[in-house]
Amino acid sequence: MSFGSCPILFIIYIIANRINWKDFLACPLSIMLDLTGFMWYHKNTHLHSFKYFKGGVAVSRTIYLILAHTGTMWSRLIKFINGYEYSHVMLSLDDKFDKMYSFGRKRYNNPILAGFVCEDMNGEFFTKFSNTRCRVYKITINEMQYFRLCSLLRLFEHNREKYKYDIAGVILRFFHLPIKREHHYICTQFVASMLSRSGIYNIGK
Repeated sequence: MSFGSCPILFIIYIIANRINWKDFLACPLSIMLDLTGFMWYHKNTHLHSFKYFKGGVAVSRTIYLILAHTGTMWSRLIKFINGYEYSHVMLSLDDKFDKMYSFGRKRYNNPILAGFVCEDMNGEFFTKFSNTRCRVYKITINEMQYFRLCSLLRLFEHNREKYKYDIAGVILRFFHLPIKREHHYICTQFVASMLSRSGIYNIGK
């Protein structure tokens, strides 16, 4: 692969990951590191099919969606507003569940201090709320979708301080007034965005 192809690959990378220029300017080093991996991917895979072949067989990845309900006052309020059995959703890249990505409280005793979090099934939060009910869904994706997802999650990790939990959005949903505020998410919005932007599934609203 020649260096002359780098600008083209850069554009493909930006489009494939649906990254806006604000994200690029906010964390150029992270994206350039990901681009290096993307260039390796282009060199060693069939880019046109977005599949990686090993021994003639397409390699797939498995990710997990974890629905949860802790029973706390805040979770009961969310459950009342959305009408669903579970009040929280997380995304895990493996079945260890020691790094589950979501938007929620950063400290178990303060639901107001919330934002982008990486939760651990054996960590402080689930130890405190040991009666949490969970349901796990397994999703099989291809290698390119997995790469896109990892790149997006890395962007959130590197810029975690600018992302906030959309408390106002939760309340407004009760009145069927969904809004989208820049850098503000609730857990369902975040997971839906990750699945959509990585090309796994378009959940819509």
